[in-house]
Amino acid sequence: MTKATGVFPARPPECVVPSTSPTQHLLLQERLVRLFRHKSAQDLEGTMALFSQRPCTYIDVTLDWDLGSWTKLHDSLAQYMSGWPNSASCLVRIVGDLRSAVVFFTDTPGLFGSSEITLAGAVDFEEGRTPS
Repeated sequence: MTKATGVFPARPPECVVPSTSPTQHLLLQERLVRLFRHKSAQDLEGTMALFSQRPCTYIDVTLDWDLGSWTKLHDSLAQYMSGWPNSASCLVRIVGDLRSAVVFFTDTPGLFGSSEITLAGAVDFEEGRTPS
């Protein structure tokens, strides 16, 4: 429905679906697998090396975080990672490309609470790193 007429168009607008080559998908998967390995290993510096220092925005609804800088993210993860038990953050599915993706993952019990949780996160990439 258009705002101007309040009527549905005769046919929907064309959607441009970006093509992702197998090579691009493998690069995306490799980057995200690296992030989840560092996170699961409680490797703060390895995790942070995958985030762009500027711009960097990190929003986590589960933790009620709205962190607007790399330093704030670093300091917050430093506080949490040091208390994690032997838990893991497991990549489940990736939908996207080298510009942005929706990432589905499962955090095992102990990582952020006493229960296993499955989450979805939106990730943007800039020069191979994630600014958000």
